[in-house]
Formats: sequence, structure tokens, C-alpha cells
Amino acid sequence: MDLIATTTFVLITSLTPGPNNISSASMALSHGYRNTLPYLLGISTGFFILLTIASLLSTLILQHLSWIEVPISLLGGLYILWLAVHILKAQYDVETKPHPPLGFPSGLLLQFVNPKGLIYALALHTTFLRNLPKTIPWPLTSSLLLAFITFLSVSLWALGGSAIRTRMSNERARLALNITLAVLLASTALSLWIHALR
Repeated sequence: MDLIATTTFVLITSLTPGPNNISSASMALSHGYRNTLPYLLGISTGFFILLTIASLLSTLILQHLSWIEVPISLLGGLYILWLAVHILKAQYDVETKPHPPLGFPSGLLLQFVNPKGLIYALALHTTFLRNLPKTIPWPLTSSLLLAFITFLSVSLWALGGSAIRTRMSNERARLALNITLAVLLASTALSLWIHALR
């Protein structure tokens, strides 16, 4: 295993914008880091499960279930668009919280319709980690480490969102940020659909 290449791939993929990071930042903007923590833990737990499954079944999935990519991509795009609409309507008033924060189940569910996460898990285990033994300790250990990196990444995005939360009382700033985050998510969904339907 090329440790430098693997580390670079993991860090860049984990820290770049995607449904997990963008929704975490938006959630913390609305509700603060502490109230967003269950959502972040749901993301990390779901990602751990996804990585473990991908590690154990990567060969089977790529060779015999390649048809599943399109339905997962279409469903994932719809869920990401739902997140974009949720973010578009978000309020950042510290005193009032019109919409409750998404919790642990939402973060967990996102991983199984998150195309970035699915592609990442499969790509990682069919390229960089393909030579790891398939006996139980190895997939669990690598998945746990990668899920922890994911938790650090979404926490970093959430803390960034939480840090500028108090500056969002300005309606124009709130709207501009909501539109930016929603467009980023919507473009993720659109590019996913384009790729899936080619």
C-alpha cells in the first residue's frame, strides 16, 4: 500500500465540499456545534458501516452488482436536493430555531444515499486498500480510522459554520450563504445524475 498516496486521497476526499461537509456547516450555522453533534455522529457511524461493507464486499459489488450504481445515484440526488431545500430555508437567529436540527438518524441515512461516500468507499477499497487482508480485524480497523477522519472533517466544517453563526443576523448575508450552500449541494446532485444517466 502506498501510504502517501492513500493519505492524500483520504484527506482531499474527506475535506472537500460534499453533502456531509456542507450540510454539517449549514446545520451548525443554524443550531451551533453542540446541537449538531448527533448529526455528525450519525454521519460518522453510517460511514463506518458503509466502509466496512465496501471493504468486505468490494469485489462482489464491482463484478456482479454494477447495475446498482444508477438507482443509488438517482436516489442520492433526490436526497441531496432535499438537503439543499432544507438549507435554503435555514435561519441563523441564535434566539429562535424554527426548524429543529437534523439528528443521528438523518446523518446515518445520508451515508447510504451519498454518492460521494459510496464512490469513495468503493474506490478506496478497490484501489488503495485492495491488498489489505479481508479477515475481520483489518476491515474494521481501517473503517474505524476512516470514520474518525470523517468525524474530524465534518466537525471542522461544523465548527466553521458555528463560528460565523453570530454574523448571520444580516438578512442579505444569510440569503447569500444559504443560496451558495444550496447551489453547491444541488450541483452535486446534478453532476451525479448526469454521470449516472450517461
